[in-house]
Amino acid sequence: MRKSGLILVIPCYNEAKRIPLLVFADFLARHEEISVCFVDDGSKDSTNEMLQEFVAQNPDASCLITLPKNKGKAEAVRQGILDMLAIEGSCESSGLWDADRATPISQSLEFMAKLTGDPMIFAVVGSRWPHLGANIERGSMRSFIGEIMASVITRYLKLNIYDSQCGAKIFRADIARELFGRKFVSRWLFDVEVFTRMKRVFTRRLDVDAAVMMNVHCHEFPLRTWRDVPGSKLGISNAFDIFVEIIRIAWHYRRDETVLLTR
Repeated sequence: MRKSGLILVIPCYNEAKRIPLLVFADFLARHEEISVCFVDDGSKDSTNEMLQEFVAQNPDASCLITLPKNKGKAEAVRQGILDMLAIEGSCESSGLWDADRATPISQSLEFMAKLTGDPMIFAVVGSRWPHLGANIERGSMRSFIGEIMASVITRYLKLNIYDSQCGAKIFRADIARELFGRKFVSRWLFDVEVFTRMKRVFTRRLDVDAAVMMNVHCHEFPLRTWRDVPGSKLGISNAFDIFVEIIRIAWHYRRDETVLLTR
């Protein structure tokens, strides 16, 4: 695989009917500064065969990691990021992007420009904030659940994040190694843990108030376009589980204030 400034890890689980591979191929052909790593998380449909064919046709711009059993999005992303940073030591940044292209992959260029253009920024994370000029197609019920989640996250984890669950995030390589170095407590609500760990990294490295440093070093990027793609693995029916997971994460990190973030 070619050397790129940004490697995007794309977790996939039964995405045969949703993943727009032609869009990925066109984008990667036009932007050599970005490569992708697909992680098939034990799919039971034809996802793996489709990805194998894609990588065979685009070997310079893509690769595939196949997990024999489903381990959840958290572990799929973690393994993908760590493997890519180990293989491509010169890579400047890495991150995750949803397979269904709810966030157009073209917006990764804006994320990358923000990250590389400001040495104070360590992470750029997508935010589905319905601001003027944006086309955010998000169901009203999911928006409502998202707002409640943000309130709970702020209260119990002290994280002032508007949209923790957006599947578009990139990190400077050295920060990514720390954030993803240890397995996550949550199987699929790992985004919340990423921000919790980020606060700890800033506190340990800079010995200053973490909340202030989150505002300085983590940029929440208002997406211009996002659409709710049918077939999401996480929906309204999971609302109770989401809140239980948030409390579980809060309890875990408060109980173990010395949790290690690296192997």
